[in-house]
Amino acid sequence: MPITMPKPSSYPVRVTLRPAAAEAGTWHYEIVDSSSSRRHGVLRDPDARVALENMVSDLVFEALTVDADVVWTSDGHGEVVFREADPGRTPGRSPAFALVVVPGQGVLLPEPLPPLLLDAPKPMALSALAAAAETLGIAPPEEALGIGLGIQMGRGTGLFALCADYLDPGTDRVAEITIKRGRAWRGSHEFRAHQDGVDLFADLRRESVKLTSPAFASQAERWRF
Repeated sequence: MPITMPKPSSYPVRVTLRPAAAEAGTWHYEIVDSSSSRRHGVLRDPDARVALENMVSDLVFEALTVDADVVWTSDGHGEVVFREADPGRTPGRSPAFALVVVPGQGVLLPEPLPPLLLDAPKPMALSALAAAAETLGIAPPEEALGIGLGIQMGRGTGLFALCADYLDPGTDRVAEITIKRGRAWRGSHEFRAHQDGVDLFADLRRESVKLTSPAFASQAERWRF
């Protein structure tokens, strides 16, 4: 629910977003703040509206320590409304959520959480994800189409995505685990993933790591023609 947070600070109140006439995929934006000053800029983003919403939310959080949404009206205009901040919006207030990736086996979560294992029955994976979500203070795992499991933290950026497949007759087991962290990370908690002591996301261009069950890989190989 939107909230009001009057505070003696300058923060965004209105935005405008218009496509640039000269260059496809380029947008001009304007942010008007509470002191009537205006900030102009250019966005080159396939989803410029979301990029501007994220920018505005960051600016509002810096000024008021709350998050913000943009309620868009016609002709590219939007009004800024406040909402309660993500519980872990400011990194550093919580311990790092550090994962250890074990190729061919799965992911070790911070103790005392249970591991997330390849080939594990789906209820076991669901239990591990639920425990992680509870620790992070985020939404519990969601299931899509009966086979996908996942939890997210930090502005819609995926933390885990699982694919369960029938590796054994009548048994739904985890076939793949994907760990994702977007470049525009706004994580609720500091997020790290290591393999053999190496930070897998030290290279900012890397956004995901995928582990595949040996049983699933061998089964998929048999499907090749």
